[in-house]
Amino acid sequence: MNHQTQETTSSHSTTPEYDKRMDTLFMRLAAIYGYLWVSTYSNPSFLELSKREWSESLNEFDNQVLKLALEQIKKKLAVPPCLPIFYEYCTNIQKGIQARQEALKQKTEPHVRTDPQVVQIHINQMKDYLFKEAKEKTSC
Repeated sequence: MNHQTQETTSSHSTTPEYDKRMDTLFMRLAAIYGYLWVSTYSNPSFLELSKREWSESLNEFDNQVLKLALEQIKKKLAVPPCLPIFYEYCTNIQKGIQARQEALKQKTEPHVRTDPQVVQIHINQMKDYLFKEAKEKTSC
């Protein structure tokens, strides 16, 4: 029984203390940047530390923001991003999303139908103006 407790304790201590999304993010960055990315994180201890650091820094962003940042970075950067660059992309995307949400929340004035009598008055005025101009042209 003591052996079982030891296994549980030791397996618990080897559990990564970072957001599992970093596994996916790091794998995708490895697929995009190949050797440039993989060689940077070839040391397992450094890889684990880096994932923890990235996780802590990016935990405020949801999956959509991370995905959009990755899509932009892969189209714009020829070299792998460092954490501050990736964070900046995420921040800008988050601001854009929030701005769009705020714009959609703003209420526009409700449409008020114009009185049909007022509409008819304006139509008649336009007709008078157009027909008056047409009569003047034919009379010359």
